[in-house]
Amino acid sequence: MTKMSGKSMVTATVVLLSYFIFTSGAVYEATGSEVTDRLVVPYSIPLSGERTGLTGIFTIDDRNCAEWIVKNIPKGIPVVCDGNMGLFLRSYEFAGTKQIDYFSGEFSPDPHYLLISTWNTESGKMVVSATSAGLRGLKDVPEIDKSVYDEVFRSGKSVIYIRR
Repeated sequence: MTKMSGKSMVTATVVLLSYFIFTSGAVYEATGSEVTDRLVVPYSIPLSGERTGLTGIFTIDDRNCAEWIVKNIPKGIPVVCDGNMGLFLRSYEFAGTKQIDYFSGEFSPDPHYLLISTWNTESGKMVVSATSAGLRGLKDVPEIDKSVYDEVFRSGKSVIYIRR
C-alpha cells in the first residue's frame, strides 16, 4: 500500500469537504433557497424541513383541529388542506372515515371544510404536491373570501372554515 503525498491528501480533503457541504443541504440552507419542486441545490430535510414545508411540523392547535374534525364533520363533506396536514389527518384517528382533499391551488365551489394549519398561517404557504418523492410544491395561502367561508373552529393559529 502506498502513502498519499501531502498535496494529494489536501486535494482529497478539499474535494470531500466540498462534496459534503453541497450535498448535505448546508449551501441550500445558507442561501435561504426555497426551491423544493425541483432539485437545483440539494436540500436537507433536517436543516430545511420546517422552513420549507418538506416535513409536516404540527402543533397542539393542529391536533385540536383534527380532533374537532373527528367529532364534528359529517361523512361526505370533504376536508381541504395542504399536503402535510392531509398526511397528518390521514394518520390520525379517522383514517379512512373522512374525505380529505389536497389543496391544488384553487378552491372548489362545492361545499367543503377548509383547514389552515399553524404552519400555513405562519409561513403564508401551502404544500400542494406532498406525494412526490422528496419534492414539494408551495403556493401562497389564498385570501379566504368571508362572503363564502365561515370560520367554524379556531385553536391558536390553526383554523377550520366551511364553504357554504
